[in-house]
Amino acid sequence: MRCPAATGHRDPGRREPVTSQQNEESPAVQTPAPEEKRLPLGTVVSYSSLNLPAAALGLPITVYLPPFYAQEAGLGLATVGLVFTLARLWDVVTDPVMGMVVDRFSTRWGRYRHWIVGAAPVLMLATWFLYLPGPGEHGAGYLLGWLIVLYAAYTVIAIAHQSWGAELAHSYHERSRLYGWRELVGIGGMTIVLALPALMESTGSGDAYSKIGSMGWYLLILLPVTTWLIVTRVPDDVPAARGTTMDMRAVFRAISTNAALRRCLVADFSCALATGVNDPGTAIDIVGRQFRLLAAWAEQGEREGDGDPACPNVHVPPLSVDDMFDDAFAPIARDGAALLEVQLRLLKALRALAGLGGPGFRKAALRHAQAALKRSEEKLLLEEEKARLRDIVREMERIGEAVEL
Repeated sequence: MRCPAATGHRDPGRREPVTSQQNEESPAVQTPAPEEKRLPLGTVVSYSSLNLPAAALGLPITVYLPPFYAQEAGLGLATVGLVFTLARLWDVVTDPVMGMVVDRFSTRWGRYRHWIVGAAPVLMLATWFLYLPGPGEHGAGYLLGWLIVLYAAYTVIAIAHQSWGAELAHSYHERSRLYGWRELVGIGGMTIVLALPALMESTGSGDAYSKIGSMGWYLLILLPVTTWLIVTRVPDDVPAARGTTMDMRAVFRAISTNAALRRCLVADFSCALATGVNDPGTAIDIVGRQFRLLAAWAEQGEREGDGDPACPNVHVPPLSVDDMFDDAFAPIARDGAALLEVQLRLLKALRALAGLGGPGFRKAALRHAQAALKRSEEKLLLEEEKARLRDIVREMERIGEAVEL
């Protein structure tokens, strides 16, 4: 009988030794990498908890602080808009700088703990002066200075927090789980902090200072608690050598070559732009555009019947004046009820439209003016501001009565 080795055939019952070269070159015999250990739920919750107070620094800042400082502090919309623009431009500079700094400097505590612990007291200090300023006027320098401090501290916390999460979970599913929890907690926190002023208003307790102050106390109470949770319950033992650093040229090169990253950046930019244009200045601009549209329609309506129709065989239902006014002005009247500048522009536009069109225009304009006044009387705090709006509506009512007579 011939030896199997001599014939080139392999005995199926014989196990031949594997050489080191075969083990390195043949992927079939490599030992598969062990699956990543699932993060404990306590670690995930403790990591995500920091997003609970951080929710008070996102949408609430753009929704409540600008009108508060424009009206209660007497700065005006133009000044407040300029201050917030300058503060956000400063944020554009600090974001990449702090990203590089956080990435390069670690301590014996780890890579991220010390940044959050150091920035939290600074953020609380800025919160105290911005959300609880006390009655009285506060200048543009006051607002700009504390906004810059607040955005800088929040930038440090946000970058360290998100980077920490990327190091905690490395697999796709585990990272999705971790960041899903983080966003869920953030949405819950934002819902709570936005509901605080509305809850105080529904109970009839507190003025504008108390409503803004409640949001500040929310952050001042929760930030130390959640900072303690993440520092004591979340591991931060990633070696510094494990992190990947990139210079700015590499960052722009990654953006130019990665289509998925570009889509994410466009989506993020669009979300930020949406909150940026949702301001009183945009509402005033929309009121002006709606006025010009309806004024052109009123002028066209006076000429109807002159000459033959361009398309005599095409039949369409007529436009409803009430529907046009509802679509044009009802949302702005509701959402801008607490903003004097928006209400003044709205009522003046309605007064002008009442004089341009026929009876349908006058009735629709007066109806919307009276509804807007009713909303503003519930939202505005100063009696002299309410009186200015009442004067416009009363003038419209007198004109309407005179026309009917």
